[in-house]
Amino acid sequence: MPSPSHSVRGGTATTTDSWWWKVLCAAGAVVRQGVDLKSKHTHTLPFGTHVIVLKKIINQDGLSRLFVRAAAVSGRIVEGWCSEFLNPLSGQRGPILKPIPPAVPVFYRVVLPDHGAMLRQHVELGSPMVQTAAVGSRLAVLHRAFTEFPAKDCVPRLQVAWASSSSVRAFASLRLNNEQKSSVLAPTGTVDSTFDPRHPGLYFWRLYQSHDKLRKQETKSTKVSSGAATSNANQPSLNPTCVVCLTGESDATLVHGETGHICCCLECARVCKAQGVGCPICREPIDRIILHYYS
Repeated sequence: MPSPSHSVRGGTATTTDSWWWKVLCAAGAVVRQGVDLKSKHTHTLPFGTHVIVLKKIINQDGLSRLFVRAAAVSGRIVEGWCSEFLNPLSGQRGPILKPIPPAVPVFYRVVLPDHGAMLRQHVELGSPMVQTAAVGSRLAVLHRAFTEFPAKDCVPRLQVAWASSSSVRAFASLRLNNEQKSSVLAPTGTVDSTFDPRHPGLYFWRLYQSHDKLRKQETKSTKVSSGAATSNANQPSLNPTCVVCLTGESDATLVHGETGHICCCLECARVCKAQGVGCPICREPIDRIILHYYS
């Protein structure tokens, strides 16, 4: 069990860097002692409760589990593991807990010596790289999220406002994924004063203007060969619907032997592997699961 530095007193945190989530499930969030769903049930947090999330892992059943800390109605502090989503094996889907984004973009500073902060297009560490923010740079954080990999220690990531030719947002790690857990970003305790809560659209409109300018510059400077154009034209449809839940995108590859099938969303793929039901397409035993990206 982690020994986090955050604490809750009377429903408020003792640090400005707390990561607050909200219970959205009408039945509440079941808190257990361990990551296993069979571990002891210690408390049920009612709908609307605000909790601090300190850690995320994917358990052996393929389910996303969050280590939370919250102030109960009785006033005592509750700690334990909750599921992030309803168990799809129960026939239900939907979030149990969901992160609360900051009302105003919050500034973080790049503190990792020599390397800086690598900015990527998506939350996962394997997604395409956008740019590197130098040491000392200030980044306006819009939201926070956990990666899905590595499953035993999902990495906290920050979504930052960063206009590039591909997007107006990018993701940076709060810490390195190594034994030392070296900090990459640190909160400055300040917010982005250019953001007007009365007119939030103006903030993103300016970002999109910068993005559009950079995209046009890149288009002018890049000469696309006929071979590359043909390759893009023949590219398959990206992320069709998951064959299991029929709602999510097929963004996971089920690897069996030297082949694999792209047919499931990551959540369903993990459950299939944990239950030992095999690949939904060929019924071959699943050796491992990877999250894929098209570039």
